[in-house]
Amino acid sequence: MGQPTPQSRPRILRCGRSYSPKAKLQKDIAMQLKAQMQDQSLQLEPPITEPVSMAITFFMAIPKSMSRVKRAALKGKPCITKNGDLTNLIKLIEDAANQVIFVDDCQVYDLTATKIYSETPRTEITVVVYKKVGQSLQEHLFS
Repeated sequence: MGQPTPQSRPRILRCGRSYSPKAKLQKDIAMQLKAQMQDQSLQLEPPITEPVSMAITFFMAIPKSMSRVKRAALKGKPCITKNGDLTNLIKLIEDAANQVIFVDDCQVYDLTATKIYSETPRTEITVVVYKKVGQSLQEHLFS
C-alpha cells in the first residue's frame, strides 16, 4: 500500500469551519485493500462480522539524506521518527478497513503493530478471524 501515512488531525479554517484531510486518504487505502483482496483471490465474505486479531507491520522509508552505510545499518531496525507516530498509523488502517475487511474497528480484540525501516516502504496487515470452538482460525495477509 505504499509509504505508510499517519492519520492527520482535523484542520480548522480561518472562517471557523473544520474539515478532515483523512477522508480521501482513507478512501484510497480502502480501495487498495479491496483491490488486493481481489488480486489475492481471497474468499472472504466481506465484511467480517466475527472478532478479529490484527498484526500490522509498517515498513517506513529510510531517509535519503543518510549515507549508504547508515542506510544499510538501519534496514530492519525499529523506526523512530518525528512524523508518523504508531497510534496514528494504526488508526488510519483501522478506519480504512471498516466495511472492507470487517464491519467496524471495534471488532479488533487483539492488535500488534511494528514500525521498522525498509528500502521498500509498505504496510502489511495480517487478520485472524476468531471463530467458535471447534472451528479453525482463518488468517488473511494484506500487503
